[in-house]
Amino acid sequence: MPEVIKRNGIRQAFSEQKVLGSIEASAREAGISDQRTRKIVEYLSRELSHLSMSRNEMESAIIRDFVLTSLDLIEPSVSEAWRNFETKKSGYRPAIAMLPPARILFLK
Repeated sequence: MPEVIKRNGIRQAFSEQKVLGSIEASAREAGISDQRTRKIVEYLSRELSHLSMSRNEMESAIIRDFVLTSLDLIEPSVSEAWRNFETKKSGYRPAIAMLPPARILFLK
C-alpha cells in the first residue's frame, strides 16, 4: 500500500475508502442516483487500485487530479460538487481547475 504525501508534507497510508467516501458525498450533493453512484464508485475503485499498486508513494494532488479528471469525463456534476465543496471549505482553487479537462476516453 503506498504512502500519500499531503500538501503540508505529512505522510500517511493511502486510504481508498477516504477517497471513495468523498466521491459518494459529492454524488449525493450533485443529486446522482444511488445506482449511478455505485457504478461510479466501483469504476473509480478499480482505477485507484491500479494507480496505487504501481507506486510506493504518491502526492495527494495526483490522486485528487486523477479522480476529478475522471469525474469530469464520466459525471461532470459530481466533480463540480467536489470542487464547490473545496472552495467553500478552504478557498482552495488550484490552477489546474481553471483549465478544461483532459480528453481521455472513458466509458460513460
